[in-house]
Parts: sequence; C-alpha cells; structure tokens
Amino acid sequence: QGSFFGDVPFGNAVLSRFPLDRVAHLVMAPEAGDETLGQQERTPEDLEARGLITAEVVLPDGRRIGIGCTHLDHRAEQLRQKQAALVGAAVDAAFGGGGTA
Repeated sequence: QGSFFGDVPFGNAVLSRFPLDRVAHLVMAPEAGDETLGQQERTPEDLEARGLITAEVVLPDGRRIGIGCTHLDHRAEQLRQKQAALVGAAVDAAFGGGGTA
C-alpha cells in the first residue's frame, strides 16, 4: 500500500503459549489536522494509521492477564499523546478500568 516499508505488510502481533480471549483490534486512523501536530512539516499522506491489539491471556490456573500491543507515531510528541489517550480509553474499555496502561 505504499507505506514506509514499501509494499511489505507489517503490523502488531500478540503471541502467547497460553490461550487468548477477548481479542480486539482498534485502528487509530489519522484525522484532519494531525499532520500539523508537533510543528513538523508533514503531509496527510505521511501519516499512517496505528493499531492497538488488546487481549486476555488465560493462564493454566484460570487467572487472566490483560495485555495490549501498539506502536505510536514516531515523529510528533503531540500526536503520540493523542494516540496514548485513545489507547488508555480502549484499555479501560477492554479490561474494565482501574488498571494501569
């Protein structure tokens, strides 16, 4: 799709030796104005959608551990902060809040 890595598909993954439950994927698509965050010269085409994967790992004793995997924007701190807020809200929704992200 003409990304930073050319036509090579890439993304996030969660691997576990234990079963995963309640797996979800959030796409954080660029929005109008994101290219101006961080006072950097960027074009809308320069921005990439970022993803978040959340899941619960089911341990052999039945306990569950909530996990998340993401990769935020690498150039603009303000955009990373915006994305981190979205991640925090998604983690709270996935795991009922009360934890740390």
